[in-house]
Amino acid sequence: MEEKELKKLKVSEKVTRDKLAVSVGSGSVEVYATPMVIALMEKAAAALAQEFIEDDCTTVGTAVSIEHIAATAEGVEVFAEAELISQNGRSIMQVL
Repeated sequence: MEEKELKKLKVSEKVTRDKLAVSVGSGSVEVYATPMVIALMEKAAAALAQEFIEDDCTTVGTAVSIEHIAATAEGVEVFAEAELISQNGRSIMQVL
């Protein structure tokens, strides 16, 4: 599911067994895995950036910084929202 707004894009997914830390090898507990959190964030950021660049171009992320505030169990719907805060030529700055 994707919702588009001016300079914002929100993507969501349901936490399934294959996205748990124990399944992806990033931990031993059955909670939404950090690599999957980052993948969802990157999905939102890349899709939003694509709206502002030429069709034959793509993006490459250079930094990710996250902070966990709670564990998320299987079956919960989660989302990431990207916001374009500036664009200077080929440089795009986003926050999630």
